Amino acid sequence: MSPEEREAMTDQALKICSLCCTPKPKDQFERRPDSRDGRRAQCKQCQSERRGSGRRQNDQGQRPINVEDGEKQCPSWFQMKPAASFRKHTRNWDGVRTACKDCQKLRDGKYREANCELLRQKSRRYKTSRNAVSQRHRQLRSLYHMDPVEYERLFTLQNGQCAICGKPPAAKKLFLSVDHDHQTGRVRGLLCFHCNLALGHFQDNPAFLEKAIAYLHHTVRGNPDVEL
Repeated sequence: MSPEEREAMTDQALKICSLCCTPKPKDQFERRPDSRDGRRAQCKQCQSERRGSGRRQNDQGQRPINVEDGEKQCPSWFQMKPAASFRKHTRNWDGVRTACKDCQKLRDGKYREANCELLRQKSRRYKTSRNAVSQRHRQLRSLYHMDPVEYERLFTLQNGQCAICGKPPAAKKLFLSVDHDHQTGRVRGLLCFHCNLALGHFQDNPAFLEKAIAYLHHTVRGNPDVEL
């Protein structure tokens, strides 16, 4: 098909499906904001057939079409890459994302660069809206099996301050982090972002913390009597 014919179809609100190569109205294509015309390359019918084919193969215990010997083809550069090069995506019929990690990272970077101000506005709206509170409540229940009332009780007992450094939440943080034992799941208290991150880096190991204290005494304060 010539470029002139394609342009004429575009003027008539038509789009050619990349699979069946059939001109169809644009409302027969799913929306995709990051594409050039705001629609997917394949029509809804072809998309449905592809998804159905993948489901049937998975139900029959067969290997997906484009995954062989632990490899998958990345559509960006048409290269076969190891399955480990793709992020997991349970909604996809092969269990991984369509694009590899490198291509996905490049796409995300371009999107953030082109929409940095929009993303900042969305972040500000999220932090100042009720959605932040409701999202936090869902996280408390799903991650820590903790009722929001229990969080408020701990927050009040600690006077709204970190249990280690005694500082309130940072200006950009609405909440204190929940510190918990990763082996038992028991909640130990509420910490600020930096203290919670420090405990994680020290792997909750008191021996590492004691060595860090001795190191600081020896190097920062210049105390020669402290042996490492």
